[in-house]
Amino acid sequence: MIVKKFIFVLFTFLITVNQPVAQSVEYAIKASFIEKFARLTDWPATSNNDYFIIDVLGKSPFKGELEEVAKKRKLKNKTIKINYIHNISEAKDCQVLFICLSERNELTEILNYTSPYHILSISDSPGFCDRGVHLNFYIDESEKVKYEVNPAALNKAKLVIDIQLLNFGKIIR
Repeated sequence: MIVKKFIFVLFTFLITVNQPVAQSVEYAIKASFIEKFARLTDWPATSNNDYFIIDVLGKSPFKGELEEVAKKRKLKNKTIKINYIHNISEAKDCQVLFICLSERNELTEILNYTSPYHILSISDSPGFCDRGVHLNFYIDESEKVKYEVNPAALNKAKLVIDIQLLNFGKIIR
């Protein structure tokens, strides 16, 4: 219970950052959000991997931010492993897939490939959530990092996210 309250307070703080988000700070915040999204997601089956795997597909905007988060935390009692991949067929063992903007032309193929694996898909590209990505970051008019959620896509992938993520995210229908 204390952990959930801490996560709730942390989410509230991160979402209400009142200063403009610089590029370097932006991806540190997004990396932290990715870890929180994973922490607040339940998968239908546990993987047999020794690691909790987060794959980044495409030309990565992260410059070590995900590794910084991975060094400090564990997910689902597993060490976090970050992989940078260039082909969707490499993603079948991951629990989380961050899809970079560079993959926009292959997005339908990527989502079709990942659907049987119950992979939480995350991006920060305009329109990706409308096309089936589960969670998508955006910068609002006051330059705050926000996210949108596609509940239908989550249900289709049999992923259950904590109600707090729905409450703070912009719902895409």
